Amino acid sequence: MGYGLLALLLEVITLGAISLANSMQHDVLAADEESDDSTSSESTTDDFEQRRRMVNLSNDIIRGQIQPVIRKIKAAQYELDIDEIRQVLMNLYLAGLIDKDARNSYKLTDLSKP
Repeated sequence: MGYGLLALLLEVITLGAISLANSMQHDVLAADEESDDSTSSESTTDDFEQRRRMVNLSNDIIRGQIQPVIRKIKAAQYELDIDEIRQVLMNLYLAGLIDKDARNSYKLTDLSKP
């Protein structure tokens, strides 16, 4: 069981890293096309920072370092707005890593159950 959970977590983190790398590559290509526009590079940097914060939040939830509850995430100061927090939680829910819980909150999925 332990190796299965470890393999699943490794795969999710790997998929997240691949997605982040593809997104960064897309941003670099878009920035190259608009290299004359200084606001474009500033926006790209902001987008990168937001994605990094979202990935950090996802990893912390998966590792159990923070509960997938909106008010607790906001209190932890991940510097994400409510829509971004909801997006992270929905992505984890759709991936099957968290389950819905009482009062619009979530809980980690118990992967040890058959």
